[in-house]
Amino acid sequence: MSDTTEDTKPKPQIELPANALVIVPVRGMVLFPGLVMPLTIGRAKSIAAAQEAARQGLPLGLLLQRRADAEDPGPGEFHPVGTAASVLRYLTAPDGKHHLVCQGQNRFRVIRFLDGYPFLVAEVEPLAEEDVRTPEIEVRRSLAMRRYA
Repeated sequence: MSDTTEDTKPKPQIELPANALVIVPVRGMVLFPGLVMPLTIGRAKSIAAAQEAARQGLPLGLLLQRRADAEDPGPGEFHPVGTAASVLRYLTAPDGKHHLVCQGQNRFRVIRFLDGYPFLVAEVEPLAEEDVRTPEIEVRRSLAMRRYA
């Protein structure tokens, strides 16, 4: 008989394909490569995804939802290009909110979403910076750099 309870057992690591990212949906913000930004998450799937990525030292894939009011967005409800981000800090506040400090690494394009995970996981392809530069993105990037500088 073991003294270990179910709550204290280490969770098994979730294996991801080499070209896959754990996805966290975001509303109304875009993280650009090189920027450091705070992020508050509250949905159970997002919390599980962020905790798994932080535990394994994996980057998170941040994808902007097409509709900010969608509470449980599915694969067709995201913009196809997102930003891979490293989790610099993960904090759970006394009020139960989960806060991350993320740094954008590189842009990616979703190839397809993968089934069989307790949170969103997508197979992705990295994009070179010149592949995603448009006048609109450049304006958003310069505004974001001024806002978080």
